[in-house]
Amino acid sequence: MADEFTAKLDTYLDGELPSSEMKAIDAHVRDCPPC
Repeated sequence: MADEFTAKLDTYLDGELPSSEMKAIDAHVRDCPPC
């Protein structure tokens, strides 16, 4: 996972990121096989 997303993973899992960032991470994970 890209470093920028890795740094935000805990906040993402807690559901505390802004909606736009949550959507960006969702899209990244969906399109990135290693993630």
